[in-house]
Amino acid sequence: MLWDNVKDIIQVSENAYLVFDDTVIDKRYAIEIETTKRQYSGNEHRVIQGIGLINCIYVNHEIGRFWVVDYRIYDPDRDGKTKIVHVTEMLQNLVYHNFYYLKPC
Repeated sequence: MLWDNVKDIIQVSENAYLVFDDTVIDKRYAIEIETTKRQYSGNEHRVIQGIGLINCIYVNHEIGRFWVVDYRIYDPDRDGKTKIVHVTEMLQNLVYHNFYYLKPC
């Protein structure tokens, strides 16, 4: 659904690139949320209770803009997937949606 909302507004460039980033959303006071778990946060420089999120971002550095084109919640206890598996699935999803056919304007 995210792709459907951004595919028509992305400003494409041949020099653009995809960035995959993982982050932890701090939920230290919400330990009963199912997707939270104790994990290392680079921002906090320690282990915190949080939700792991893996983002796929299209970056057009020529105009200084970026768009989140996909994301996944990192929850290996429930889905058994590693971060690499999530990144692979996001790449496959972009290929499925013909992302590589986008041509610069």
